[in-house]
Amino acid sequence: ADVQITCYSRETGEIQSVKFTDIDPGSGGPGTVLIRNGRVYKSYADVVISADLNSNLMASGSWTVSTTVSSLYNNPDWRREVRFIEEIAANPGIDWEEGSVIPGKDGNLYVTYRSNRQIGTLLLFQLSEDGKTLSYVTECNGTVLSKKSLIETPSSVSRPAIHYDESTGLYISLMCLYMGDSSTDYFFADYLQRAVLGFVVSEDLVNWTVVDTLLVDRMMLGKLESITAHGFQYVDFVIEGEDLLFVVRENSGERTVRYCHDAPCVTFYRLSNYRQLLKDNQIIE
Repeated sequence: ADVQITCYSRETGEIQSVKFTDIDPGSGGPGTVLIRNGRVYKSYADVVISADLNSNLMASGSWTVSTTVSSLYNNPDWRREVRFIEEIAANPGIDWEEGSVIPGKDGNLYVTYRSNRQIGTLLLFQLSEDGKTLSYVTECNGTVLSKKSLIETPSSVSRPAIHYDESTGLYISLMCLYMGDSSTDYFFADYLQRAVLGFVVSEDLVNWTVVDTLLVDRMMLGKLESITAHGFQYVDFVIEGEDLLFVVRENSGERTVRYCHDAPCVTFYRLSNYRQLLKDNQIIE
């Protein structure tokens, strides 16, 4: 798809849209949009696009396009250095996707991408403040990465929403938890399992802790049927006072689609008093 910017006027109710044909088309994906220091950032396909909020956001010339993810991901020297092993096949050209731009507590800007080749892995790159350059990361928020630009999470192959919570100093994510061991004959479905949604946090964006499970299969199905028929995925959320409000692309209950990814519902939930949950698990005081 082309990059499309849509402007809604609260005063008139008018909606205007414009497509930018001078930016290469690709998959936008449901990644986090970040506004910081008067600039807006959004991962799009192979790049990050950003613009000054005081500029005309409906003009393509206002938007800066970063260097590409593929130039870093496909670099043979990096792949040898981190011993990047492709655990699972992916569609050509979709080895990563669904990037989120995230503020670092160390003052840097970071972009995370879901990896479609390694289970439980996020690609992590640094973005320059002007939005022009993506680069490898060896240290993030004071923590040295064991593998450059790779971080491990408890997630399956799925996009995790990540937001920084200033009130707790934690990065919060709602992730599809990986509950298998990839030893089954149906390993492809196993890798993509999205039948368990977890509340997960990190102090440094590198090391992640599961606080609790939020949504699970309640039908007592067998493992294969459960992971095929249940999907709690593409979650995003906002922090509203003491609560997390989140929306889910969901397939649950009676099986209504061919498999969980093609979920027919968008559902809304509220996790009340999430800070108390963090205190009960001795993550914050």
